[in-house]
Amino acid sequence: MMTLEQARAAVPRHLGASKRAEHSVFVAHAMRRLAEGLGADAELWEIVGLCHDLDYFETAEDRSRHGMLVADWLEGDLPEEALDAIRAHDHRTGFRSETTIADGLRLADALAIVDIRLGRDRAAELGAALGESELRAILAAQPYLADMLIGISASLAVPLPRLAEICRSGPAQ
Repeated sequence: MMTLEQARAAVPRHLGASKRAEHSVFVAHAMRRLAEGLGADAELWEIVGLCHDLDYFETAEDRSRHGMLVADWLEGDLPEEALDAIRAHDHRTGFRSETTIADGLRLADALAIVDIRLGRDRAAELGAALGESELRAILAAQPYLADMLIGISASLAVPLPRLAEICRSGPAQ
C-alpha cells in the first residue's frame, strides 16, 4: 500500500512545481476533509487526491487516457476502489465508478476548479451568499461544474457551506 509520504513525494516528481501540483495538493486537502466528515479512510482519500493527476502531462495529447495511466502505474499500490476513483475522475476516459470515494474525488476536483475560476473569496461563499441559483449563473459557461458541486454534495449529504469551509481552509492554488 502506498503511504501518504510516498504520495506526497510523487507529486513533485511527476508534476514539478506546477499549478497542477498545487491543484493536486488542494484536491488532497479537500479529499481528507470530505472523508473525515463521511467517516471514511481519510489517509486513503488524501492519497487518492494527491495521485489523481500524476499523469496530467503525460496524457496532454490524449485526455481519454488521463487517470487511466496513473491507475496503471499504481496497480498493486492502492485498493481497486481507489484506482477506479482515479480512472473515473475525468469523464473523457469513459470509465464510471459510483463509489463514495469516486464521488468524493469528482467533488473535490470540481471544488478545486471552482476555487480557481471564482477566486478563493467568492468560492468560500458557497451556500451562504452564493446559493445554488447564483452558482449556476456564475458558472453558466461551465454548467457541469455547478451540476457536480450541487449534485454530488447532495448525494454525499455534504452541504454547500461545508464545501465553503473546506475551500477556505485549503492551500493556495
